[in-house]
Amino acid sequence: VKEEFTLQILQRHIDDVSVVTDLSVIAVTGEQMRNVPGIGGKIFGALGVSRVNVVAIAQGSSERNISIVVRQDQVAVGMQAIHDAFFAAHTRSHVYLVGTGLIGSTLLRQIDALQRKDIHVCGLMNSRTMVTQVPLALSQWQETLHAGQPANLDHYVQWVLSDPSRNKVFVDCTASDETGAFYESLLAAGVHVVTANKKLASGSQELYDRTNKRSHRRTFVHETNVGAGLPVLSTIRSLIETGDEIEEIQGVLSGTLSYLFNTYDGTGAFAELVRDAKQKGYTEPDPRDDLSGKDVARKLLILGREIGLKGELEDVQVENLTPESCRAVASVEEFLERLSDHDGTFANQVRVVHEASKRLRYMARIKDGIMSVKLEAVDASHPCYHLSGSDNLIAITTKRYHDRPLVIQGPGAGAEVTA
Repeated sequence: VKEEFTLQILQRHIDDVSVVTDLSVIAVTGEQMRNVPGIGGKIFGALGVSRVNVVAIAQGSSERNISIVVRQDQVAVGMQAIHDAFFAAHTRSHVYLVGTGLIGSTLLRQIDALQRKDIHVCGLMNSRTMVTQVPLALSQWQETLHAGQPANLDHYVQWVLSDPSRNKVFVDCTASDETGAFYESLLAAGVHVVTANKKLASGSQELYDRTNKRSHRRTFVHETNVGAGLPVLSTIRSLIETGDEIEEIQGVLSGTLSYLFNTYDGTGAFAELVRDAKQKGYTEPDPRDDLSGKDVARKLLILGREIGLKGELEDVQVENLTPESCRAVASVEEFLERLSDHDGTFANQVRVVHEASKRLRYMARIKDGIMSVKLEAVDASHPCYHLSGSDNLIAITTKRYHDRPLVIQGPGAGAEVTA
């Protein structure tokens, strides 16, 4: 070839000739292609969404063929993307779930009940084992997972990335510190990430910014990080995107603490109420995780970042409701015993507030760029005054909702709504 084109190369009519290896050609051929506008756009749009790099393009003079040169290792992904774009009635979603506890198992049951042919659960992983199969039989997922390979998050993510499907969804139903480290690479590779795990969104600002950037080709969805199934983050995002300005966010963000202060009237033992709430499953295994306010602080930081505030978890001002003498004890049982020493303090605090026709609420608040979490007394005019049960309530004051805040209220926890 070089000899044949020697003159043209010398005259710089063409560049030098080189050989590129490990490429393949995908050809799209059809009798009606010349009469249907937008075929090329549909092809290259599908390839772009699936992150397939096009090396070269050629179209035949008959206009019945478009040939695309791609890397050989991207042929399967490219073929699947084009087939889905032209022939699939619905683009199939391949779901890869991490975490099969209460929320994860509930999600699997809900997906199974939908009987949707366009949703395939193709991977499961818990702390012990993992399995991939296209698709998995959800009626017997426990047995399939139990017989799977030893759990390895790196290998599991590689399985997700190697799946040629055009529409992959990585679902994180864990409380792990490790899974969030993979979100950025998954999103960059064209995988949707849906997570109930709030560790990344309330972790380092730098990693959150990198994960949540708009340039990713896929979406990062973490609505359930605040308020379980309540539409909190999406509502705030919608307000901001339509030009509203957030002036203040306040509310009760802990179902556990909502239950405790909605129930306690000062006449019984506060420690016994905490013990009862633990037995009913309302608290974390160690109730100090709730009483410390750290979980509420994480949720408030996520809200703050949603409205554009920068900062770390340490920047949230938090009132720890666990008495100092109870914080360092080793066992939960010893903590509950020591907590009873403070029943009088809690009872007196509640009685004083009730005598003033107010109620105690563990409030989270963002105002003037300051994020704070503390126990407050609210009167009958406050949206949180009439809270009951374990409900969450978020009141959003904006430029448009100025005189009366926009209020979102409902269950702030629960496997069904979170799933």
